[in-house]
Amino acid sequence: MIKKMSILIIFILSIIQFVYAEQVKDNGKIKITIGDNYPMITELSVENRIIMVHDNVGADFQMTARSVLGNAYNPTQGGDCTGKSSRLTGLMEDWTGGLEISEENGILLGILPKNYNEPNYGECIRDAATDLPYYFQFGITLGDGIHFSKYGAVIDMTIKTFKISQPILLSLSELPVAFLLSNTVPYAYYSIDGQQFLPLMVTNKNDKLSNDTRTWKTIENVEFQGHSILLSDIEEAHINKDKGMSIALYSHKITSLCASHRYTHHDLTLISTYGAKSTEEIIPPNTLYKIRAIMAVGSINNITDTIKEAENKIKLWESLTK
Repeated sequence: MIKKMSILIIFILSIIQFVYAEQVKDNGKIKITIGDNYPMITELSVENRIIMVHDNVGADFQMTARSVLGNAYNPTQGGDCTGKSSRLTGLMEDWTGGLEISEENGILLGILPKNYNEPNYGECIRDAATDLPYYFQFGITLGDGIHFSKYGAVIDMTIKTFKISQPILLSLSELPVAFLLSNTVPYAYYSIDGQQFLPLMVTNKNDKLSNDTRTWKTIENVEFQGHSILLSDIEEAHINKDKGMSIALYSHKITSLCASHRYTHHDLTLISTYGAKSTEEIIPPNTLYKIRAIMAVGSINNITDTIKEAENKIKLWESLTK
């Protein structure tokens, strides 16, 4: 605990933009790339198939927070709506989130986030881009096949607020969010309990129910409560549980989940787990908040096995301290 707090203090005191080279972690099942322009996961592959590429600073794979002002006060790991990147203030190229996984399998970023600053979708405020008074840490540790499944990754996210910080609404904060290639993993599924996945059927632009996100209307968020949201490359992954390539985000607690069809530079599907389901849950000023989530990949059987393993091995999923 003392070591982790020391690292946090060192990162906070560092106000100079940290210069770094592209970072890659690969356990044979999951491969992530931290690009050299933006302090977030800018490329993601599962079983040698690219399922996410860099699109923009508000997309890719990252964490974001929001106050009651929503996207107008939106500290974002990637950067602001003009394309300016958030400030990377620290980097541990070898880091582990625990479970005795080797440090070679993990990476930790320290970030001073910019305000994404888009009060309404497509309305970018270009003259007020600024760092906001928060400090983020984003860590991801890929499973090693010994202490944790290679089909899984532990995602550790920290938000430090200060006296002048606006309270953060956890129910609006994406912890984490991923924008995946719709043509690679188009079919959406959800799970109330983290074990039984069902198709996420949405009325699409043809007024038909479908879990094929490519047919969904764009910019419309589908929000609901549960433990996990999943995208797959096969249409009946919930029946053919040992087949297909899928990716899921899993929250230990029941929380708000979101899926959304987007189109910017690429045809994308957003999936995210929010920090809470209740609008009353906040991170007040002068507080250190930590939350842990799981990314699981492979067939649905691989994913449910990985979630079970995480639940058996992880003891602390969330903390909030003054």
